[in-house]
Amino acid sequence: MRAALVSLHPDRLNLHYTDLNDDNEWLRKLHANITLVHHDLQQEYPKQVEENWHLAHISGVMRLDILQRDGGIYFDTDIIALQPFDDLLHSPKDTVLGNEGRDRFGLCNGIILGRKGAAFLDRWKESYSSFEVGEWSTHSVILPKQWSLAFPEDVCTLSPSAFFWPSWDSIQYMHELLTDAQARKFEKTLASHNGSMYPRQLAYHAWHQVAPQLDGLTPEIVRTRNTRFNMLVRRFVE
Repeated sequence: MRAALVSLHPDRLNLHYTDLNDDNEWLRKLHANITLVHHDLQQEYPKQVEENWHLAHISGVMRLDILQRDGGIYFDTDIIALQPFDDLLHSPKDTVLGNEGRDRFGLCNGIILGRKGAAFLDRWKESYSSFEVGEWSTHSVILPKQWSLAFPEDVCTLSPSAFFWPSWDSIQYMHELLTDAQARKFEKTLASHNGSMYPRQLAYHAWHQVAPQLDGLTPEIVRTRNTRFNMLVRRFVE
């Protein structure tokens, strides 16, 4: 969240939640700069709860509902915003998504820019009427890609390096300890791209579901241990 505040300077940053740990030290530090929005899933999504949808898929519907109603930028909680999104906010198309994977097999819903009432979001939300419990990425990644090819006038698609690169299969690469020479080289790379790993990289997806290395991180480790991930996010750690 702090990366989003620092990089985007948003008018408002909403944290949507069901359960919250009020004693969380980092949440308390950000409390004055964020707006907490509570959701009761049983009340708002009774059908999905009754059918035992995975929380990630209920969240997939919820984010579309919120964007349809309010517009804005949606981030998963493991998204690190690296640069301003100003140019994307002026896109002539009402929805902006990033490709995922080396072969651009899908459009990931981890970051969504959408104007309220966007036709692409309407189509996306409606598709969940055919959702089947047990599937994983069909509605969140695969179908949006298919629609982007069928309805290119409704969505702007970005290269994988904009949001979702390195991909989930490069976790070891991001978290391995660097030699002094490697760290100096990576530091120069970040400096040449204004804090990003690549030209026009706007965010990094930390892929928390497959990155157990994240669990043991502390501010001190991020500041002192030279991994690519730590060096990438170090500027956001107070």
